[in-house]
Amino acid sequence: MKHPLVHPFNKLIRFQVLQHAELGKKLEQIASDSQGKVKVDVAGYSNRNREIYKATVGTGDKVVLIQSEIHGNEKTGTDAILNILKFLGTNSPEAEKIRKDITLVALPKMNPDAAELNRRGNDMTWAEVVEQFPQIAGANPSWNYTYKMNHSIMSPNLVSMSIVTLILI
Repeated sequence: MKHPLVHPFNKLIRFQVLQHAELGKKLEQIASDSQGKVKVDVAGYSNRNREIYKATVGTGDKVVLIQSEIHGNEKTGTDAILNILKFLGTNSPEAEKIRKDITLVALPKMNPDAAELNRRGNDMTWAEVVEQFPQIAGANPSWNYTYKMNHSIMSPNLVSMSIVTLILI
C-alpha cells in the first residue's frame, strides 16, 4: 500500500539553502498561504541577536517537536521542515487528519549564528560562554569545545556546545 504522504510531499520537495533573513520571509509566506493553520513566532534570540523562529501547526493532544540546524552546516533539515509546514498548511485531507492528531512545533534553525557562518558550531569563545552563563564558572569546556588561549573561535570541524545544552545547564 502506498503511504498517503508520498504523493503530496513529492510535489513539494525542493532543496534550497536559505540565509537567516530569507528564512523569516519564507516562514511568513508559509503562514500566510496556510490561512492561519501555521503560526510563526520568535521563540528567542541567538548570541548574535538573530531570531530563532518557531512554527506551530495542528491542534492534537500529542505534541511533536522537530528542529534543525543545531549544527549550522547541516542544511537539509531546515528545508525538510519548511516542506512539512507547507504541506500541513494545505487543505488536503491527509494534512487535515495530521493537524487533528498532533500539534507540531518546529524550530527550523536552532543555531542561526553557526548557520550564517556555515559551520558546525557557534562563534563564542569559552570565556564568552562562561560570562553569559556564570553558573558554569570553574568548569572545563567539554571535549568537543575548542578553547585557545588567544580566544580564537572554536574549531569548525568539531561539534559545538549546542544552545540546547546551555539551556539545560
